[in-house]
Amino acid sequence: MNSNHTDTVSLTVGDTDRKELEEEVLSLRRRVDELEQSQRDLLATQKKLRESRERLRMAIDGSGGAEWEIELDPDNLSEPRAVWFSPRFKAMLGYEDDEMPNQMEAWKGVVHPKDVPRLQAITYKLLKKGYESDLSEFRFLHRDGSVRWLQATTKILRDEQNRPIRMIGVDWDI
Repeated sequence: MNSNHTDTVSLTVGDTDRKELEEEVLSLRRRVDELEQSQRDLLATQKKLRESRERLRMAIDGSGGAEWEIELDPDNLSEPRAVWFSPRFKAMLGYEDDEMPNQMEAWKGVVHPKDVPRLQAITYKLLKKGYESDLSEFRFLHRDGSVRWLQATTKILRDEQNRPIRMIGVDWDI
């Protein structure tokens, strides 16, 4: 009798364990399904983002514009985190993509010296005074020594505390 009781108890515990395992397996299958759906959603979103970027690039290229971007450190606006100039921007000034580094010093080296104070004033207005955007014309020094007038459209992106975190622009050779 004692062995039967033990068998019954083992069988009952076994059924409970099996039921828990089956529930756990079902829960894991649902989680895998959710993750697979999330992955499909992410891939679809990435595709839409690539298509959107391509449309933007085509629009900018079609307009004759050249984009640039400066990632700002909101706690130290004088030291950007990253700088990027499109190959088209560099070409406007006579440079191949690899000949002009994506650094502020390179950009400062091509701004006409007489336009530096006005450019600093506009940058101050955008970064410190809370302006969202600006449309200005500046002189730049082409690699061949000539002066080029560029029209710059600049937009400031801000974080949740309204601190500037990115400066984005499109320039046209006018």
